Amino acid sequence: MRILIIHNQYWAHYKSKLFFEIYEELKKTQPQSHFEVVHIAMYEASRKGMKDHAKFQYAYPNSMVYDKSLEEVGFKAKLVALFQTFHKQKPTILNVTGYFDPAQVLLMLYARLRGVKVVLSSESSTLDHQRSAIKEGIKKGIVSLANKFFCFGTSSTTYLKSLGIPDSDIPVQNAAVVDEEVIYKEYIQSKSSAPSPIRKFIYVGRLAAEKNLPMLVQAFVAATSGLAAGKDWQLMFVGDGPEATALKALTQSHPNITFAGGMPWYEVPRKLAESD
Repeated sequence: MRILIIHNQYWAHYKSKLFFEIYEELKKTQPQSHFEVVHIAMYEASRKGMKDHAKFQYAYPNSMVYDKSLEEVGFKAKLVALFQTFHKQKPTILNVTGYFDPAQVLLMLYARLRGVKVVLSSESSTLDHQRSAIKEGIKKGIVSLANKFFCFGTSSTTYLKSLGIPDSDIPVQNAAVVDEEVIYKEYIQSKSSAPSPIRKFIYVGRLAAEKNLPMLVQAFVAATSGLAAGKDWQLMFVGDGPEATALKALTQSHPNITFAGGMPWYEVPRKLAESD
């Protein structure tokens, strides 16, 4: 058995933890198997500041095609690299990480034509984007190329079922992975027991339009303006993304709303520990 996993970016810690655990299990149960993760690029541009630290590396066979952002890799360059990788690795099982990438979709089709089993990882849900009959029809055609599916949560499983995928073809339906030991340790070390009149709210995630963050700002401003204690409330955004500039402009007259920027995953628990 030769397993090839195509992943968009190098540093995503929860995927790295997952790949590490799969590799460790394979060494125990399938010691003759070959396992390789090929990362297309270093990071997504909006998440550049979230790269891992050397002390949190997870050991599994892997390589990276382009040492730059995913957005800097054009379709043709990506397609050529993926097909070269496929022929070099000669997989019997191919795992791709999404049907949104035309290059990976073409690789899925090519793999099926060559008799290679295809596993499609999915994090999509019905709430991600506006849906249309045409788009959903195209997606049904794309997902039909896969033999099995790997989902990171129940919402992803539900969405795949809405596209006609039977439950029996989704053997992994809830594979959300975090390094609980690291996160808990960082949180406990940063947690203070000292009482404080300040009430700190926090948002952690991408600053993107689909998150509807202006509503959060409006709700926070409305709540604090109607309370005497509101002057002691704070809201912090942890993350980066395409809506950062617009959100900062929206909140510039509210000094109790701050932006910490993007940061590595293992630093986030410290911000959570400082918050209420």
